[in-house]
Amino acid sequence: MLLSKRERAITEMLLKHQDQYLTIYDIAQTLAVSSRTIHRELKSLEETLNQLDLTLERVVRKGLKLSGTPHAIKRLRQLIQEQTMTDLSEEEQQVIILYALIQAEDPIKQYSLAHEIGVSTQTLSKILDQLEQVLNNYQLKLQRKRGEGISLQGPESKKRELLSLWMVNDLNSTSVYSVIENHFVYQSLNQTQLSMVDMDKIFRVERLLMDYLDSLPYTLIESSYITLTVHIVLSIDRMQKNEYVSLEPKVYEEVRNTREFEVATALASRLEEI
Repeated sequence: MLLSKRERAITEMLLKHQDQYLTIYDIAQTLAVSSRTIHRELKSLEETLNQLDLTLERVVRKGLKLSGTPHAIKRLRQLIQEQTMTDLSEEEQQVIILYALIQAEDPIKQYSLAHEIGVSTQTLSKILDQLEQVLNNYQLKLQRKRGEGISLQGPESKKRELLSLWMVNDLNSTSVYSVIENHFVYQSLNQTQLSMVDMDKIFRVERLLMDYLDSLPYTLIESSYITLTVHIVLSIDRMQKNEYVSLEPKVYEEVRNTREFEVATALASRLEEI
């Protein structure tokens, strides 16, 4: 059995409160993630639990709880204790670095970044060398200054483009969302940079997206939903810092008579109010 960090946390909560129902909201609040994220994690977790002859008993307005024989429950506890936590993949480490550099106003200290992704400063240097090769294709450059830290230089549009493409094309969407949520929505690189992205902002954007996108005649795939959330949060962050966010005139003309434009306009107005 191999569980992700968050799947393990959810399982431990279910075991701790084995004789009572837990709502999705309760789990989400305890783990500091969104309800949508918990729903997504539970899909994968249930497959694992089924292999152990365990199920999630669901009752409307009550929530869910583990259901199975005492032997199956005991076996699950043993497996949780025996399991070693999996490290981040190289791709996940690079996404964390890229997201941090895009968000940071000032250079990030090398030791802080190394600590955040769980590697030595020597290993971080190798990862940065690999990342630098990718950045060159997007007119972006890493600037490393001794005593100051690491920063990302280049057009803002290219930074967002690279992050979005990476998330959609090169990585498992659930994995990426989990990585960003864990490391930059609900944590910070150090105590002087409290929250790279404000947690409440993420929650509000996500809740609004779920409401407004329901009016479209189709459902976004997970990777597209993630990309849209990231674009919105980064754009809000830039504008609140009095920095410019633009849309190409050609793109504007192509979409302004569509249903998507109506939804986007209504969403933007609501975001502005908030």
